[in-house]
Amino acid sequence: MTGGNRSTIDLSNLIFRNVNKRATVDPKKTTCMLYLQADHQFFTKYGTEEACIEVMT
Repeated sequence: MTGGNRSTIDLSNLIFRNVNKRATVDPKKTTCMLYLQADHQFFTKYGTEEACIEVMT
């Protein structure tokens, strides 16, 4: 039974190492885009798309 756990741990380590290698930081990039989405109740409360954006930002 421990053989199955060991292969899972080895696979997790391999995936982590591969992701870590690909994740390079670009020092010129200091911000990122953020996707905001309001549900229908939020929209109903504020009435317009512009008002929702104003409240969220």
